[in-house]
Amino acid sequence: MAGKKIVVVDDEADIRDVVCHLLTDCGFEAIGFGAPEEAFSRVPEFGPELVIVDLRMPGMSGLELIPRLQLVAPKAKYMLLSGYADRDTAQIAIDQGASGVLWKPFKTKTFLDMVMRLLGQPAISWNHLPR
Repeated sequence: MAGKKIVVVDDEADIRDVVCHLLTDCGFEAIGFGAPEEAFSRVPEFGPELVIVDLRMPGMSGLELIPRLQLVAPKAKYMLLSGYADRDTAQIAIDQGASGVLWKPFKTKTFLDMVMRLLGQPAISWNHLPR
């Protein structure tokens, strides 16, 4: 798990910061971007294994951003976060290249389980999560 790089793209600074902090506490190298355009220009240099993208952002939705990011980071896995639970959106996300979709608000364990699964890592024991 150490050294795995994860990008978080969410225009809500509080959510982005909490997610990045949680990932860092779990041993990942996490970086957050508040705008899709910034992520698109900086993702190639970071070389992430996983990119976590919010659905609704100004300028470009997560559904539009994922296929664009796949052009510059084709080996990364993609996960969509959304506060708007809807099966059609989930299916579109999968069709656009997302390997996982998680609805906000989410439980920490559920989030970390999905991150670990997408990275091909064993699940983190709840007893070993940062407090």
